[in-house]
Amino acid sequence: MNKVLAALSINPGQAAGTAAQPSQGDSSGYQGAGPEQPAPQAEQAPQDPAEMIYNLGMEAFNAQNYDRAVSLFEDMVKTYPTDRRVPSALLWQAEAYSQQGDPARTALICQDLIQKYPNSPVVPQAMLKQAQGFKKLGRNQAARIILEDLVKRFPGSAEARIAQQQIPGLR
Repeated sequence: MNKVLAALSINPGQAAGTAAQPSQGDSSGYQGAGPEQPAPQAEQAPQDPAEMIYNLGMEAFNAQNYDRAVSLFEDMVKTYPTDRRVPSALLWQAEAYSQQGDPARTALICQDLIQKYPNSPVVPQAMLKQAQGFKKLGRNQAARIILEDLVKRFPGSAEARIAQQQIPGLR
């Protein structure tokens, strides 16, 4: 946890919800804006640490820093396993592995997501991503089984339509 908070540049007191103390200005008591002192700003509620890690992971992913993205998403999942964003973090972690050319880890992370969060709205995406990983590994039969299951479980989804197009090529 401290590793994650350190990466976010937050001290544990701030993560628990205590805000840093604002500057008291100069000794004259003057609190106005000036070149040496910024104008006072409304105090913002501290951002949820899980959300901060997730957002940093997304920033790293979008910057194509896939190693950092994987690390941040892993930390988020381990530190905040009940957070509502965990299934999405796992899916982005799988996508980062896919971008790195690691279809085995891609498939493994997707399987973890599918098993642990079967009711998540990202399961169809995870199943499609997992099948793509197996196909890249040359395991066409496994890819076909996953795609057929995807079509059966989520028949109206966009992922099911994609799966239906891919199944004939996996004979």
